Amino acid sequence: MTIVFLPTLLLYIVAYKYVAIFSLNFISSLCAPIIPGNALLVALGSLSSTYILSFWSCLICVFSAKTFADSIGYFLTYKFGDKILNLLKIKRNEKFVKAEKYLQNYSFGTIFLTRLAGPFSPLINFISGLIEIPYKKFILADILGNLTGTTFFLMLGYYFTEYCEIILENDEFWEALILAIFVLYILYKTLKRNINKNLKGKEKMNSIDIVYK
Repeated sequence: MTIVFLPTLLLYIVAYKYVAIFSLNFISSLCAPIIPGNALLVALGSLSSTYILSFWSCLICVFSAKTFADSIGYFLTYKFGDKILNLLKIKRNEKFVKAEKYLQNYSFGTIFLTRLAGPFSPLINFISGLIEIPYKKFILADILGNLTGTTFFLMLGYYFTEYCEIILENDEFWEALILAIFVLYILYKTLKRNINKNLKGKEKMNSIDIVYK
């Protein structure tokens, strides 16, 4: 699917260069995760290896577009969250509340990892603003995630140009790999949290025993 959709985007990029690159990545990060963001970055890296585009200009352009769009998505729901939910007729049901609580507990890692897995990024931006994750925390995770993801996929296309088609045909592999890392991160944080709770519980019980003794 990515291979079929990508040539149209690349024609637009070759014609309008960095204006097109900024526009596509901005729209993708703000509200249109259907644009194959990571596959597009691999293709841009490949084009920059042939000097059609500049690698560093692509990096700066993509990073700026993504970070700017993510901040807009955050502030939209930070300022107008309830109005947007009412407009879209989204109710704060049990699943929605669970998603909010989850993001509050694991906000930094979730924001960082979803910068590497494009389709989830706009949703996390909106929820982060809605539940008022501190902007300093959001933007730090966002900058680190965007810089890591953008650099990795551009370099993948730049240094492995001859394998670019194979990489693009297996675009789902990268999404699955990031999702697996994401699941491992959740399991690690959950396990760590449960261990800390148990330790605190034992300390409390020991202190009670000492008092009674």
